[in-house]
Amino acid sequence: MTKKILACIVTFNSGELVVDSVRCIKNQTIEVDVLIIDNNSSTYYQDFLKNSIKEVHFIFSDQNKGYTGGNNIAIDYARKYDYDYLFLINPDVDIGINVFESLISTIDSEPGIGIVGCKEVDFYTGKVRSIGGGPYNFWVSRTCWLSEREVPDPSCSSLRVEFCQGALVLLSRNILRENIRLSDEIFAYVDEVDFGIKVQRSGYSIVVNPSVSFGHKIHNPPFRPIEGYLLQRNRVFIVRKYGMLRHKITFFLYMTLIEIPVKCIFRLIQGRHEYAFACFVGFLDGIVGKMGMGSLIYFSKKQGVTR
Repeated sequence: MTKKILACIVTFNSGELVVDSVRCIKNQTIEVDVLIIDNNSSTYYQDFLKNSIKEVHFIFSDQNKGYTGGNNIAIDYARKYDYDYLFLINPDVDIGINVFESLISTIDSEPGIGIVGCKEVDFYTGKVRSIGGGPYNFWVSRTCWLSEREVPDPSCSSLRVEFCQGALVLLSRNILRENIRLSDEIFAYVDEVDFGIKVQRSGYSIVVNPSVSFGHKIHNPPFRPIEGYLLQRNRVFIVRKYGMLRHKITFFLYMTLIEIPVKCIFRLIQGRHEYAFACFVGFLDGIVGKMGMGSLIYFSKKQGVTR
C-alpha cells in the first residue's frame, strides 16, 4: 500500500522563492502532495502564487499566524486527510531530487523516530550552517548547534539530536496521530527547541541525516528588529516554560544585569537603535507573557513578518 506524503510551505509575501521550492518538491523521486499555507499575504502575492503554481492545495489564512501557527494548520490538514508523512518546509529552500526519499528511509529505520532533519547549507556560499541541536543551555537560554567536527560519521543516515533546523523537517505518522503541535504563541524563531522538547517528552526521538543536505537561501539582512524581538522574547518563553527554578533565577539575573544592558548599549553605539529597542521590548514581552504577534506589529510595519 502506497503511503501518503504531504509537503507544506508556509509563506508570507513570498513570490519566486515559493515557486522555486515547489519546483524542487515536484522534482522529487517520490510522489508528494503539496500544500501552501499563505499567512495573510497581500493580494498581489496571493494572486501571484495562484497564477504561478498549479496542482497544489492552497489555504489562505485570514491572519498571519507565523511559522508555528501556519504549520499547525498543516498538521491539522495532514491528520484530516490521513497522511503518513508531513514535510514542513521554508519557502526559501533548494532541495535535491532524492532528499525526501532519503529522509523517509531514515524515519522508517526506527519506529521511535518522531522527527528527521538534515544538514542545512548556505545556498550561496555552500557553507554548512547547521546540522542538529545539542543540549539547550537553560542558564542563558541559548541554542547549541553541532558543528561538522562533532559529527562522528558524516556518512551515517541517523544521528540523534535534541532538535533540528526547522527550514526542512519530516514528521512521522506518530507525531501526526498524537497531534503533537508547535506552540502557536511562539510565532517564529526558537520554535525548533520548543517542538523538540515536546516530541522527546512524548517518547519519540529526533534525528538528523547528516549525509543529506538542503540549500537555504538566507536573504535577510543582519540585525533585523523583527528577529531581535522574536529571539529575545522566545528565549524567555523557553526558560519560563521548561527551565527549573535555578535556571530561571540565574537566567533573569543574567539578562537583567548583563545581557540586555550590554546589548542595548553596544547596538546603540553602532547606530542600530531599532534593533536595540526591539530586543528590549522582546525581553519585557517575554517576562509578561505577551506572545503570538505581541508587539511585533510595531516592527513589521516597516519590514514585513517572515520566518
